[in-house]
Amino acid sequence: MSHSSIKTNPHESQPGPTNRVPPLLCLILAFFIPVPLQAGEAVLTADFSVPSGRLRALQGINKGPLAPGGIFNVIQEQKALGIPFTRLHDCGWPNPYVVDHHAVFPNPNADPSLPESYDFRLTDEYLAAVRQTGAEPIYRLGESIEHTSVKRYVHPPADMEKWAAVCLGIIRHYNEGWANGFRYNIRYWEIWNEPENRPAMWSGTDDDYLRLYRTAATAIKKQFPGVKVGGPALGASGSFVQGEFRPTPFVKRFLEMCRGENVPLNFFSWHCYTADPSELSARARAIRRLLDSYGFTDTENHLNEWNYLPGNTWGPL
Repeated sequence: MSHSSIKTNPHESQPGPTNRVPPLLCLILAFFIPVPLQAGEAVLTADFSVPSGRLRALQGINKGPLAPGGIFNVIQEQKALGIPFTRLHDCGWPNPYVVDHHAVFPNPNADPSLPESYDFRLTDEYLAAVRQTGAEPIYRLGESIEHTSVKRYVHPPADMEKWAAVCLGIIRHYNEGWANGFRYNIRYWEIWNEPENRPAMWSGTDDDYLRLYRTAATAIKKQFPGVKVGGPALGASGSFVQGEFRPTPFVKRFLEMCRGENVPLNFFSWHCYTADPSELSARARAIRRLLDSYGFTDTENHLNEWNYLPGNTWGPL
């Protein structure tokens, strides 16, 4: 299972679940402080008499607490974990007919301005369950990954303006009560997932995705200026060469497009599967510097899918 966490703009105070360091943990740490240090080891000093505020919760996840039809329900377990964010991606595994564009808007020839063109029923139930856990949803607009030999849905939309109009219908339903909907005030709307992961997530080109993002992000912010729109939820954001982070050509093109054409980018999302925990923080810092270098100092930096990768290779999998 992949997991999700949020690395936000360091200049912006973020709401959401937070936790104080438990007194028992403080006591345990205090016992370890006086242990003699070996040469070259770092020194950790903690003064437990001085409050330092709250720790921001980072234990976000992907997918909600229900399996199809509610036959598997972990609402209470997720609630007990205090999960701050639940990203709605790959919900079709194992929940078909929820969240994805083709599930919510099943007839591509229908009119996206009409309520009857949508089927929100199962996604309504799914989102209600997520909200019961206390987590804030991050809604990924698009499709789930297709590991099947035949790809049915991970294609560039034939009509990108219409695809963006469907996005508006979904947001209107969950944030403005349209089509017998809700006023959930979902803040984060992510445009697609891993467009560089081909063909499992995208059968088109770089240009196709850039056009999709530009069209959808512009339409969403025009209609709903208060929400946060972002992407591209990259699995491959770049590599480290002799300690220096080198973004992929796709990342450079994406950021250049957003900067040059004033395309909205409230958050930049990326993924990391690794056997080296230090890579997560190193990559997060590198991407923060990259965003700042392009002028996106207010753009949030989201690591929203990560997990352990044995041997740092996908080969065995």
